[in-house]
Amino acid sequence: MSSATDISNPSAGAAKDSYVIDSGVASTDRERVLDVWRGAELGSTGGNGADHARYDWFYTRNPQGPAQISFLRHVSEPAPIGFLGVGARRFAFEHESLSAGVLVDFVVAPQHRSVYPAMKLQRAGRSDALRHLDFLYGLPAPQAVAICKRLEHERVFDLSRFARVIRSQSYLRRHLPRWLAFPIGALSDALDGAWLTLRLLSGRLRGAWVSSFDARFDALWSGRHASGSIVGVRDRAFLEWRFSQQPNHAYRTFVVTRPGSEALAMYFVCEQVGSALTIKDLLNIGTDAEFTSGLLMLVREARGLGVNTLSVEVTATENLRRSLLKAQFSVRSRRPVFCMIGASLRTRVADADFYITQADEDI
Repeated sequence: MSSATDISNPSAGAAKDSYVIDSGVASTDRERVLDVWRGAELGSTGGNGADHARYDWFYTRNPQGPAQISFLRHVSEPAPIGFLGVGARRFAFEHESLSAGVLVDFVVAPQHRSVYPAMKLQRAGRSDALRHLDFLYGLPAPQAVAICKRLEHERVFDLSRFARVIRSQSYLRRHLPRWLAFPIGALSDALDGAWLTLRLLSGRLRGAWVSSFDARFDALWSGRHASGSIVGVRDRAFLEWRFSQQPNHAYRTFVVTRPGSEALAMYFVCEQVGSALTIKDLLNIGTDAEFTSGLLMLVREARGLGVNTLSVEVTATENLRRSLLKAQFSVRSRRPVFCMIGASLRTRVADADFYITQADEDI
C-alpha cells in the first residue's frame, strides 16, 4: 500500500473536532486527489502525467469496479489534506464469490501528521467500505505499519519474499574480495547449472514466454480446484487490466503446459528491473511436483536472461512453500498484511488461508 504518512511524533495538541471526512467519487474527483498527493509528497516528481495515468488505470478502469475514495479535511480549509483509496477486488472462497477492497494511497499532509487525523481517516474509510464489501486488506508501507497496528483488524499474516540467486558473483562481491568472488562464483554457478539440467532432464512439461493473455487463462482460472483458501479472481479480464494496461511497467508471462496439450498448468507474470527478475503473480493447477518443475524451468529462463536474482512475494501455503524450497528459494523478508472482515463472513473464514501476491496490490 503506497503511503506518505509517517506518524512518528504525534502532536498532542491536535483538536479532535477539527477534522472531517468527505466521500469522493473516483470518476470525477481525480484533480482533487492529485492535489492531495502532491501536497503529501506522494505523487511523481516528473510532472503529473504519470499520476494521471496511474489514477485513471487503478481508480476508474478496473474491470472489477471503481475505487472508493475518502478525503480528510480540516474545518478551517476547504481543500482536502488527506486521502485514502480502496481499490475494488473480487475473491473466491470455495465456490463463493466475495467482494473485497485493497487499502491504498494512505496520505496526510505533513503539517497534519499526528495520530488522530490519520486514525480518523482510516477508520472512516474502512467503515464506509465495509458497509458494502465482505472484507478489506492492506499491505502498508513501513511508515504506516504503526497506525495499522492500532486500528481494528481480524487477521494479520505475512507476505513472504522468497528469492533465489541466479548468478552468484554479484552477491559474493559484497562479502569477498573480487579476486576471490569471481572463481567461487563461477564454480557455484556452473554447479547450479548442472544441477538444474539434471533436474529438468526427464521433465515432460513445456514452457514458453507469452506477451498477452488469451482464453487459456480463463480456462486455467475456471479449472482451479476449490479449496479452503481465499484467492483473488485471476481471470483474463483482470490479468489484462492488472499487467497489460498498467502504466509505466512492462511484464512478460511464462506459461507451462503438459505434453500434447495447449492448456495451461501454471503461469508466472514477471517483471525485470535491472539485474532482478520478480514474479509479480503466479497460479498453478498442477501437482506439487509439476509446480516445482515449473519453478525450475523459470529459473533456467532467468539464467538465460542474465539476471542475478529471481524473487516472488506470496502468502505461501505449506505446499507452495515446500515447492519453493525444493527449487532453492529461501525466505529473505516478510511484511504484514492486515485484514478487516465483515461480521457476516468472520466465522466462516476463521481458519481460511489468504492467497496474496503482488497482483493484489496497486504496484
